[in-house]
Amino acid sequence: LTARKAVIAANIVNVIFNTMHERSKTTVRTGEPTSVSECFLEYKRLILAHSSAAVKSEAPDAAVGSLTVPEVRQLTDFLSGTLFQHFALYQCVLVCPQETTTHILELEIEHARSPPNLGSAKKQAQGANTPVIVGVT
Repeated sequence: LTARKAVIAANIVNVIFNTMHERSKTTVRTGEPTSVSECFLEYKRLILAHSSAAVKSEAPDAAVGSLTVPEVRQLTDFLSGTLFQHFALYQCVLVCPQETTTHILELEIEHARSPPNLGSAKKQAQGANTPVIVGVT
């Protein structure tokens, strides 16, 4: 994909995520989140508007025809196997408020002891001229 096509695909997915946060217009109960079928219809509208097929059909809201038919198929297969297949999971995690538990702990951290005064240390030769510093008593 070119950078332009990647931006178009990312924006389509972004619009679908934003649609998930809206309230459904077709469910019986007022206030329910948007259903998977409503999100897919919005995806279908957007993908057709940005495909080369839209330019040929002269749709009123047709874009430049940035996405080719194989690219539309790839994006649709990907979203069908991820977002739309696990729609309820994504909706629970991204849309519905989650209960959180916060644990607060107070810890007392010991400060490191001051190092010994190395000015009064004695050097002790050991082995092959390797000096070892011995602490002061």
